[in-house]
Amino acid sequence: MKKVWYDKGIRFQCQGTGQCCLNHGQYNYVFLTLKNRQDIAKLLKLSTQKFTKNYCTQTDGSFYLNPNNEDESKCIFLNDNKCQVHKA
Repeated sequence: MKKVWYDKGIRFQCQGTGQCCLNHGQYNYVFLTLKNRQDIAKLLKLSTQKFTKNYCTQTDGSFYLNPNNEDESKCIFLNDNKCQVHKA
């Protein structure tokens, strides 16, 4: 399989705009590695399994955060344009 530029993930610093976690058509998912899921679960005081079951969907072997039920264009952890789990 050919390697792509984002194989090792994408790192960024939160700018507080709330624009990163919005639905951008084909780029509408916040993908999570196992370490991401473990860290967020720890922050939320959940097991990784419970966090993954409650907040993630798996497609083609990759996990991503479920959309917000009230506004599917936003990440479930986006509140007042700030990510509630970014520090994890």
